[in-house]
Amino acid sequence: MVYSLSYELKSTEMDYTPLFAFLEHGIGDGGIHVLRDSWWIFSRTELDISDTCDEIRKKIAEKDHFFFSKLSDNDINGWLPSSSWQWLRDSK
Repeated sequence: MVYSLSYELKSTEMDYTPLFAFLEHGIGDGGIHVLRDSWWIFSRTELDISDTCDEIRKKIAEKDHFFFSKLSDNDINGWLPSSSWQWLRDSK
């Protein structure tokens, strides 16, 4: 399963390194930073959306915002680098 995270990080004083490490290696089986404010996360098992959001919330500032959802296998499209599409194909 592939999940999508979009965020708006507003704090200039916050160190977001723990968030990025969590997204790349801490949830599921790996993630890819597909756009400036978006990640795709692959997991062989279904993630609990609420628990995952709680973990993300601990790693961002109070004024930051994010949206986390499971990507549908159907009805996705966009204009992205070929490496992003390859990652998505490999993660199915």
